[in-house]
Amino acid sequence: MSTPYLVYVNSKIIDSHLEEASYDQWYQKFHIPDILKSGSVSKARWYRAVQVENDRPWLALYDCHDFEFMTNPEKLNAIPKTHPLLTVGKKVWEVASFDMRHYELQTHNDIFSELENGKRPDPLI
Repeated sequence: MSTPYLVYVNSKIIDSHLEEASYDQWYQKFHIPDILKSGSVSKARWYRAVQVENDRPWLALYDCHDFEFMTNPEKLNAIPKTHPLLTVGKKVWEVASFDMRHYELQTHNDIFSELENGKRPDPLI
């Protein structure tokens, strides 16, 4: 069984012509579904910072069971990098800045399944 990974992608718009609503719509309706179609990512979550002063207000978290996906140019190139909702003629990295990090799961404590079985789980510290 492969080790689960969490892919953290924090972003901000850097092109003044790209509206936040367009970026948000592109990410939710097109980019995330394209990534899920890859078969390497099982779940995606999309967040907006509640602090207005946040330098990178957008956060995507992906549950990834195939880390090769992140290092395989063929798989990465299959994900579209342009879209009419983004600034016309530009690739996504030309209109937004990304901070991407990869995390390998170290421990798993499924409190809900243990509670259903009448056990009290050991706390993680």
